[in-house]
Amino acid sequence: MNRVIVPPERTDPLSDALQHEVVRAGLDRVLRMVREHLDMDVAFIARFRRRDRVFEHVDAAGEAPIVRGQALSLEEGYCLKVVRGEMPSCIPDTSAVPAARDLAATHALPIGAHLSVPIRVDTGAVYGTLCCFHHRSDPSLGEREMRIMHAFADVIAARIEEAALADCGRRHERRELRFAMSAGAPRMVFQPIAGVDGSGVKGVEALARFDRPPMRGPDIWFDMARRVGLDHALEMQAVLNALPALDRLPASVFLAINVSPGLILSGRLLPLLEIAATLRLVLEVTEHASSPTTRRCSRRSSRCGGAGCAWRWTMPAPDLPPCGTSSISPRTRSSSTSA
Repeated sequence: MNRVIVPPERTDPLSDALQHEVVRAGLDRVLRMVREHLDMDVAFIARFRRRDRVFEHVDAAGEAPIVRGQALSLEEGYCLKVVRGEMPSCIPDTSAVPAARDLAATHALPIGAHLSVPIRVDTGAVYGTLCCFHHRSDPSLGEREMRIMHAFADVIAARIEEAALADCGRRHERRELRFAMSAGAPRMVFQPIAGVDGSGVKGVEALARFDRPPMRGPDIWFDMARRVGLDHALEMQAVLNALPALDRLPASVFLAINVSPGLILSGRLLPLLEIAATLRLVLEVTEHASSPTTRRCSRRSSRCGGAGCAWRWTMPAPDLPPCGTSSISPRTRSSSTSA
């Protein structure tokens, strides 16, 4: 007779311990921990789709017979049959269970012992399964191993829901940024830079401002752009919005624009600078990264320097955003204006 193993509540100490380990190490490393703890050959997390299942995480003692990203029909294998109750969750010996013995995968992989539990989110919907298998039978498998499997599946479900919420938030942020950029953001203001000898204004620095509600500082907008992969696009738009000021400024006044090392290394800046070639344009490269990044940026900026603009490398505070507040002492500046 097959025993029914009741999944632990979310307050189970084992679930709590695994939750902390998932946060610390991530699903891949935790999957390896569980596989090794249960002494299994292969462990994986499969996500159900309409007609197939995708192996999202795979860990194996040697060469894995399945790989991450591989998709197989839902009707093949153990996963869906376990969820439907057509096959036991714990099979110490697949040769003793006809439903498992008759599967092609049992002989092809081969599978001698198999553990599988559904991953259910809070709505009760089945996300997929957590599975482990051994190439040989293992009569020692039982309630202890299934308790570990259920606890880990419970933690995975919580992490999946957190990731889904974060992904939803990123999609919202991406839409918000796209909308703001399509409306012309960021608006650029220009802060005068005075000469230290008191000889008057020598240049202006372009500073990004965002007028869309809720009102937030430029650092928040640029941080959001980095999270959703629009940082270079937003920086480029800020540069494009700032460049027309050159035509309105006196010929003796330079325009300083902050750019990040990432934008330089992307290569997207060079064509724009070749069009706007002028030594009145000063690009302030805010460097937060290591010296190898600095060297790579220096090589790329040398190419950009050939486009006819000046470069100044700055070492700002770690929280200073590109195209953001300022990178020059406030004593050398007066209030921001529009050029």
